[in-house]
Order: sequence, then C-alpha cells, then structure tokens
Amino acid sequence: MRPGTDIRQAQAADIAAIAHVHLASSKIAYRDILDPALLEGLSLDGRIALWERRFAQIGSQGRLWIQCVDAEIIGFALCDLPDDRDAAPSVCELKSFHVRDGLIVSHFKKAGMVVGILSGRESA
Repeated sequence: MRPGTDIRQAQAADIAAIAHVHLASSKIAYRDILDPALLEGLSLDGRIALWERRFAQIGSQGRLWIQCVDAEIIGFALCDLPDDRDAAPSVCELKSFHVRDGLIVSHFKKAGMVVGILSGRESA
C-alpha cells in the first residue's frame, strides 16, 4: 500500500463517513439503473441510521473494514457470516463494498483491498 493508506476495522465514530461514502457511491453506481427521483430521495441521515443499525448487528464473525487515505475514509467493505446456513463456519461473505465517488481506483487496488479484508489483515 502507498504511504498514508490504511485498512482497519471500523469504529462507531466512522459511521457518518461510511454513510457518506455509501450515499455518494450509490448515487453514481445506480444513476443509470434506478429512477433519479428515488436516488435524490436518499439522505445522509437515512444512511447514517442504516449504518448505525448494521454496525450494531454485525455478528461475532463479521467485520466492517474501512480503507483510509491520509485519514480520510475512501471505501469500506462489510463481511459477515453467509446467508447460506450450510456454509463452513470459516466462510465469510462480502455483504457490501463501496468506494468514494469520483475516485479513480484501478482493479488492482480494489482486489488488494478485498484480499486484505478477507485475509483479516490490518495494516500497521
């Protein structure tokens, strides 16, 4: 990773920044798929409430990871137990993955973040 970049587990204090990334990236990702009025109706307050609930519901096996550049959250991934009840106990499912809007991220950086997240590696 480049200097100033960090991947770590999210804390409750990160929820507003996570909600901001989620809102902005959703508006870009779904702009050609969903009704524009629906996307305009999404609010930061609504996303904060959503992530407060999700954060409180993360199971003992789950993790909410964030990627920061110079201490600013630019992306996040939520991993938790899979919905498939037959999955092995060691299996973790990627439930949500968002990167800040307008950020040009190569496929290699995305893959590196996911590999780091799924391996449980935290950066120093």
